[in-house]
Formats: sequence, C-alpha cells, structure tokens
Amino acid sequence: MQLKFIHTADWQLGKKFLNFEDEEIITNLRQKRFATVKKIAELATKYQVNAVLVAGDVFDSNDLSNKILRQALNAMQDYNGKWILLPGNHDPATNNSVWHRIVDLSEKTQNIICATKQEVLEFDNWQLLVAPLQQKYAAHDLTQYFTSHIKKDKFMIALAHGSIDSFTLNQNNIIKLENLQHLDYVALGDWHGMKQINDKIFYSGTPEADRFPKTAQQLGQVLLVTLETNKLPKVKNLKTGYFDWHNLNYEIFNKQNILTLNSNLSKYEPQEKQIIKLTVTGSLSLCLQNELHEVLEKWQAKFAMLQVKNNIINILNKNTDFTNINDFNKQLLLNLENISKNPQHPQQLIAQQAIQLLWHTINKN
Repeated sequence: MQLKFIHTADWQLGKKFLNFEDEEIITNLRQKRFATVKKIAELATKYQVNAVLVAGDVFDSNDLSNKILRQALNAMQDYNGKWILLPGNHDPATNNSVWHRIVDLSEKTQNIICATKQEVLEFDNWQLLVAPLQQKYAAHDLTQYFTSHIKKDKFMIALAHGSIDSFTLNQNNIIKLENLQHLDYVALGDWHGMKQINDKIFYSGTPEADRFPKTAQQLGQVLLVTLETNKLPKVKNLKTGYFDWHNLNYEIFNKQNILTLNSNLSKYEPQEKQIIKLTVTGSLSLCLQNELHEVLEKWQAKFAMLQVKNNIINILNKNTDFTNINDFNKQLLLNLENISKNPQHPQQLIAQQAIQLLWHTINKN
C-alpha cells in the first residue's frame, strides 16, 4: 500500500508586505505568490500525488477581497486531485472569515476541500485528522482529539497549525508532541522555515519566502511525501520559490573593496529574482563614495530589489575631493566639516549630507 502527497503551508496570499515602501516590488511580491501556488499544482500533477495538504495560513488575513480568493482558486485549477486547505492563525475559521465566502465562489470546485472543523476525513487508503483554528489563538491543544482515534488498516495522517510544545517557548496554539506519536505522518504549518521534528513530523515551511532568512533557514519549498506500509515516510524537498532573499554585509574602505562588492553582486543569478538587503559600513572619500553610489545604482536597476543601508563615514580628502574651490565654498566646507565631526551636534548627519551635496554641485559645474 502506498500514498503520495505534497505537504505545504503558510502561503499567506494577499500579504500586504508593510515592511516595504516600493509599490512596484510589493505588487510583484504579492502576485508571485499566486504563481507559486500554480507551481505547486504543476508539481502535484507531475508527481501524480493523491492530494495537496495545506497546513494553515492559506490567506494572510480574513480581510481580503473576493478577487484574491478567486485568484487563489484559479491558481489551483491545474491539479485535479484533492486540495485540503486548513485555516491557521492568520485566517481562522471565524464567523466572518474568508472560508464562509469562498464556498460560494464559482471557482471553488469539489476537489478543493476547506477543512474548517475538527473531523476525520476518510479516503480510499488513508484518513486525515484535521485541527483547524477557529480563532487566532486556541484556548487548548486542538490536536488532543487525535489520541482517541486508533489506527485502522489505512494510513493515518494529521494536519495542524501551531507550535510543538517541546521545541518552542511560544505559548500560543501549542501542539503536544505526545498527541502525535501514533500517526504515520504529521503535516504542520506555522513556522516559515522547513523543520523536521522527527521521522514522521515536519513543518514544510512557506513555498514562497516573504522575509530575509535567518541562518540556515530553508524557505521556498514544499515537501513531497511518500508513505508505504510499515516504512518510515520518504520526504523530498521540492523548490517552489520564485525569489531568492539575501541579507548581506560589506565593509568598504577603498576602491578595491568597491570592485570586490561589484564582482560579488554579479554572482547572484538570475538577477530579476534577487531580493537583497545590503548594509555597507566603513569610510570613504567623497570621490569613492560617488563610485560606490554608481555601482549600487547599477545593481538596483537589475535586481528585483536592492535595499541599501549606507553607514559609510565621510573621509574628506581635500587634495582629490575639493580642488579649485572659491573662498566662500572653502569657508562653507570648513564649517560643515567641523559640525560633521562632532557626534554631539544635533545637525551632524545634515552636515555630512551637505558636504556630499556640495561635492556633487562643485563637480557637476
């Protein structure tokens, strides 16, 4: 006896991405999440799975338009097998939730199952125990009822959303590990990075990253799970994410450092899929700062996003930065330089910016 399915979670369709300011990148990030669902449908068809299990947070909130719900349902149409969607803490099955609206939409086909209540779903050679959240924070462990179901001559799988008690200090939506030990596989959601709890219990992580990853955190995948009688699950990681997210830090003190940064940025391919947060520290003359600015501006035009936090300190080289300036500008520069070197002065940052502006104005003319 064999069963094959895809385990995924934390799509958060309709996410607002409030931590970004650029409307173009926000729109791009939101739309690519639907493309990722379509990619999951293609993988489900390719691998001929029995079902796609979505372990919560299908949607980012319950305050979404019907257009977003329709887009989500349309993205699932390329796979005709079962989609089982579980409400999570972002989209709990409350009285005014998306789940009450989605069932009335014409795009909601019979193979798309909204698991909005605690129950055991029965299929040919498997049964699925579901633990949907019906409010943002559950008052008790919703998987407690799993222990009363004895394993039959079918694979027994669970679908839940929350934090395993022995692996987190979080006290919201706790899932007790002891409730899960008798199951053949437990598909969990809530953690955005893929995590294996033991041989049979997994967090799939989000299929499309929505943040800069922490160290060794796996984002942008689904899990292909194969169950066979009396064997441990075979779990394969399938890449689904469109964007690659990177958090970079560079120290820049000279021209060679700038060339090295430029060379390293060229290694991120494909360029249109790169979302990069870059922090640069160090000290440069205004002339070299201008070279750095041109390099960064070039890459900002190539990457999906290059967000730069520039902590470079101005180091004036009067022999190269300011030549042939008149007496008025010399005095102005001296005044600004004195302020810029005084960390206690309330206009220190403004003075540093003014020196750069003065340099650009003089060199432009």
